Amino acid sequence: MKRLLLMLFGIGLVIAGCSEGDASDSNAVITVEDPEAVNPADLVLAAVEQTGSLASFRADYITNITGLLFVGEYVQPASITQAANGDNSITIDLADATLDSGGLPFELLDSVAEMRQLGDTIYISLPEELTGRFADTEWISITRDQVTVGDLEYFESFDPEKQLNLLLGVDENAVVSQGEEVDDVVATRISGESTVEQVLAALDPEERQEMLDLIGLAFGSQGVGIEEAVSSINEIILEFDVWINEEGYILQEIVVFTNLSQALEAIAPTLSGWIEAIGNLKLTFETHFFDHGAPITIAEPPPEDVTPYEGSVGSLLSLRDAV
Repeated sequence: MKRLLLMLFGIGLVIAGCSEGDASDSNAVITVEDPEAVNPADLVLAAVEQTGSLASFRADYITNITGLLFVGEYVQPASITQAANGDNSITIDLADATLDSGGLPFELLDSVAEMRQLGDTIYISLPEELTGRFADTEWISITRDQVTVGDLEYFESFDPEKQLNLLLGVDENAVVSQGEEVDDVVATRISGESTVEQVLAALDPEERQEMLDLIGLAFGSQGVGIEEAVSSINEIILEFDVWINEEGYILQEIVVFTNLSQALEAIAPTLSGWIEAIGNLKLTFETHFFDHGAPITIAEPPPEDVTPYEGSVGSLLSLRDAV
């Protein structure tokens, strides 16, 4: 079961894990007076660029997996804060996570994982079960040059800017609706679907190669070639809804991955026996943006609660292997 969860998160991370893409050359806000007269792709891509360029914001983020064999539904929430000076924090509150089946040994579901990056220092707080063998304090600190790109993969998979990338496959067939609200704020809603192939096509060559490299890293251990993995992932359908306020910022984004079973079967042949049972498997990413551009300060943990760490960062982040 752990392996299946990791495969699902891996698919979502690979697809979203490139940079923002070439959405538009302008930060102009597109005003919607007549939904039938506006190109929904122009509206969404302008909002992706404008929201992605924010220096500061907060976001609530939920990952939802439904149709898991013997489990049912798994929900994992997180909260993200980005300050204008580049400091940021991500909190994954597993105490708020839910799992339909109560019989599995998910010991860490009552714990909280948090990462704060202030300048070149990264502070990590993980459950005592993981950090107790390294330190007696709540927090462990490391420097940025101690960390490889892969070390922070678990936390970086929650990066809301990466979730914005999932909207890059939008086209003119999306539907524009008005008269909706998100947290009492008037919003324009755009609904549609795309494929991973369309998302790939929206990237420049360098970003596309970055995604291919990520696919190789994520799925190479399954004995599947990159071309075969890409061909399978391309068939995944992304159903999306996005709400944009009058200033052109994204308030909420919901992306549902469907057609996952076929991709999983090709990427991980040893899961083929599960495919029939997980035919309705879906992976949903929901991101709610707020405090757009607000003054935000990320607090440094009290010095007495921090232990400098010089060991393997990857071993600290084994939390992702526990869920």
